Amino acid sequence: MRKIAILNFKGGTGKTTTAVNLGHALSLKNYKVLIIDCDSQASISNWFGIDHEYTIYDLLTNKTKLKDCIYQVRDNLDIIPSDKYLARTELVLAREKDAGKAFSKNFKYLKEITPDIKKSNRFSRWYPVNR
Repeated sequence: MRKIAILNFKGGTGKTTTAVNLGHALSLKNYKVLIIDCDSQASISNWFGIDHEYTIYDLLTNKTKLKDCIYQVRDNLDIIPSDKYLARTELVLAREKDAGKAFSKNFKYLKEITPDIKKSNRFSRWYPVNR
């Protein structure tokens, strides 16, 4: 499993455009792609126009499980959407005794919900994005 993070604190540097286009191009090459929208402006979520019930905020604050946050937007291309409430995550996690454990709790299930990664001889690729 390969991970690519696209991040920069400065706005307007093309992070969303890069993530969406790279993810789409890789999915067309039959790679499995997961884009995680870690921006409270939810630009990637809005780009694909999905109607979502759960977001990365719900996952990080343990309100739902990872599998409930993943939405298929194209063949081989899934996203975990974001919304304005993601900005609250830092405050919520600050209350946790072990924020690192709270943050990573649900992500350990990533391989369990993607059995094709274990069965495939070809690398399946997941691309987390931080905008």
